[in-house]
Amino acid sequence: MKKITDMAHELLSSYVHKTAICADFTMGNGYDTRFFAERATAGTVYAFDIQEEALTQTKKLLNDTANVRLILDNHLSMDRYIQDKLDAAIFNFGYLPNGSTTITTDAEISLSAVKKAFRLCKKHALLILVCYPGHAQGAKEAAMITKWCESLDAYTARIMKITMMNKPHAPFLFAVEKLSDL
Repeated sequence: MKKITDMAHELLSSYVHKTAICADFTMGNGYDTRFFAERATAGTVYAFDIQEEALTQTKKLLNDTANVRLILDNHLSMDRYIQDKLDAAIFNFGYLPNGSTTITTDAEISLSAVKKAFRLCKKHALLILVCYPGHAQGAKEAAMITKWCESLDAYTARIMKITMMNKPHAPFLFAVEKLSDL
């Protein structure tokens, strides 16, 4: 079985074309940023993180950064940087892999950023939300994101949840396809 992050990329692959506008709202070590950059070669990829270490790691991972904008800022500030509608975006919540586990995404900020990102998505764009409920902040964040996803009506979005049924604290994802321009 594939890892949850590989499943996210598989879902995103049909939304990310050569001229796509994409956003990695939680850059981390840069794997999602690289995924977008390799496919949206004539588009633009925005990648956000609050840790300098994440930008350093991502730069090392990328072969070419011509279509990538690495942004050292909170993902809640996305509207300062992104003027175009998004074709695809991802949030991989939690903490920087192999980094400090004391620096995590914040549930309230994350939820506000997800709502803002959804508004930035064009009709039929895909927004992936990967949740990590295995630590206290992650569990709170996962619960808030789940509640928001459940609140969207079927005319606004089509939402799929992928989870491991027999591992209650395993990461899971929501694939949110925007259905209207609202």
